Amino acid sequence: MEMDLKISRQKWTDHKFNFGIDVGWSQNIITRISDIGMRCQYHCDSLSDEMLSTRYDQKWSIKENIGHLIDLEELHLKRIIQFKSLETELIATDMSNQ
Repeated sequence: MEMDLKISRQKWTDHKFNFGIDVGWSQNIITRISDIGMRCQYHCDSLSDEMLSTRYDQKWSIKENIGHLIDLEELHLKRIIQFKSLETELIATDMSNQ
């Protein structure tokens, strides 16, 4: 019996954050944010421009997603500083993308 399992990603705006994460995880979070450029390059190096530019199911292309991350870099850098300072509240994002 063949099953058709389609896994769909949760919308980022629907994400529920776990604020009970142990402080010991802060370095993991900082590393993931800091390494995004290297991880994008690793996963995209072998892809053609057409593959990077193609939209699937009316969703953003890989290039559009990477561009969005670049747009958010200033926010990420501010949050890394806040993580390192062990601040209890992080700067909010501008959901209007202004």
